[in-house]
Amino acid sequence: MRNSDPYEYYGGALKKVFDAISDGMFGNRDELTMLIDTIRNRNDYYLVCHDFYSYIKAQEEVRNKYNTKMN
Repeated sequence: MRNSDPYEYYGGALKKVFDAISDGMFGNRDELTMLIDTIRNRNDYYLVCHDFYSYIKAQEEVRNKYNTKMN
């Protein structure tokens, strides 16, 4: 984590989320930007970036199962 490029670590999908946060989409961007800056600056102690992609995969599985049952 600390030796890798930050963008390489958190990737394009999470960068879109970070950009949306920085644009104020989810509330007070100053407070939230301070939080995500820790991740951007290689201080992801809680492995948020690692878990993000598992979360996305789980959401896709739920969406697929829901769509299958609704059709």
